[in-house]
Amino acid sequence: MRLSLGSKTIQIGDAQAHILEVVKQPMLDGNIFYNVSCYVTYKNYVSPVFLLRVKDEQQLLFQLRAEVAKMRTLIMEGHDKIFLQV
Repeated sequence: MRLSLGSKTIQIGDAQAHILEVVKQPMLDGNIFYNVSCYVTYKNYVSPVFLLRVKDEQQLLFQLRAEVAKMRTLIMEGHDKIFLQV
């Protein structure tokens, strides 16, 4: 991954993750992380923009799947007011 401005969409099951920005963040110990700004759309719901800190694309996909699962669970439990409905 590298610095990326502009939208990219990743299909996660029946949801879409929209990547808005990726910023490379070198750490003092030499490790490199990436700060990823994104939001998720599921059915007619849109999540707020959130930040994920990941080491690589595999970790990004893992964390996006977790975010989609949390969103689905919240909606099924009736906590859908925190999401924008379109």
